[in-house]
Amino acid sequence: MPLLTDGTTVRIRQAGPADRAAVQGLYEEMSPQNLRLRFFSANPVSARRAAERVARGERPG
Repeated sequence: MPLLTDGTTVRIRQAGPADRAAVQGLYEEMSPQNLRLRFFSANPVSARRAAERVARGERPG
């Protein structure tokens, strides 16, 4: 398991359908500049679509 600098261990897992709202919330809280850098667009639709992909478990191929 990965170890944080404070000694805490974390478990990394693939996101699933139950995580969709949390992932979308994370993207919605990003600044417009961060959205542009991440999605090449500041359009909130890009963030919503990305959250949907993450929740379905799709990975770039």
